[in-house]
Amino acid sequence: MYKHIILFLTTLLILTSGCDDLKLWSDKVIHITFASDRDGNQEIYVMKSDGSYQTNITNNVSIDGQPKWSSDGSKITFETDRVGNNEIYVMNRDGSNPVNISNNSTGDLDPSWTNIAIISN
Repeated sequence: MYKHIILFLTTLLILTSGCDDLKLWSDKVIHITFASDRDGNQEIYVMKSDGSYQTNITNNVSIDGQPKWSSDGSKITFETDRVGNNEIYVMNRDGSNPVNISNNSTGDLDPSWTNIAIISN
């Protein structure tokens, strides 16, 4: 089963347009979050594992990247330059309620949570 998932993810990376950075998945119905610059600047997207329902959940003029799921799959942490330097934010899984959790004058990069979150629908 894991070989099929890895093969799918590898194929997905090859087939997607722009500079896509596939990251993680969650849910019993596997969802994947990834960063892509397909709209002109890097944004965070979520989609189902079959490639359907690709949704831009950040959709702003700033550069957003490095998405990671919380262990329960309810939140996503990411890095962004929204305030002029890179900061670590947390948002709900649908992109709502982004909150700056590092909030300092120096750049903060590469948030870390977990790679896989399994939750019930």
